[in-house]
Amino acid sequence: MRILHVIQEFGSGGAEQVVRQLCTAGLTAGDEFAVACSGATVLLDGVPHLPLPMLHRRPSQVLAASWRLRDHVRDWNPDVVHAHNPGMAAITALATLRGAVRPGMVTIHGVRPADDIATSRLLRCTGLPVVACGAGVAATLRAHGTARPLLASTMCWRHWSRGVCTTSSWHPTPCRRRMNRCPMGDLPR
Repeated sequence: MRILHVIQEFGSGGAEQVVRQLCTAGLTAGDEFAVACSGATVLLDGVPHLPLPMLHRRPSQVLAASWRLRDHVRDWNPDVVHAHNPGMAAITALATLRGAVRPGMVTIHGVRPADDIATSRLLRCTGLPVVACGAGVAATLRAHGTARPLLASTMCWRHWSRGVCTTSSWHPTPCRRRMNRCPMGDLPR
């Protein structure tokens, strides 16, 4: 499976560490990854860096970043586009036409409390499935109107991206080909 992670920058923060871990585990399982982010970054061996402009929380940059991401999606041809945090959700939603052109999803790793309402509003507009990195993040998103954010422990983008899982039927264990068996069974490549 080809997964394109979209993250603002690839520094040393928590979301960046999650992306590194997802890529490391997936490479071991035979998946292919690319990371679209701003800045000149050094990723893992075998993981292409696809450059994006830095948003800096400026709405004026969203359109340029979404056009660039759209080009990366067309050229790299991922099976799923996995955005990390709200700004990247906005550009992913535009680049994938809210998941119509290519399946997309967003993981929320947490935002400042002052941004909770705006984040939930933005996530509703994206139309992408939302995965929360913890119960507290999920509760906050639900409290501000994000419908049914899923917990990261229930994520199975391998089946979801192929239309087997939906936001109402995700199952409780991660799907890792050749590592653990997925309770929904194997899918053809």
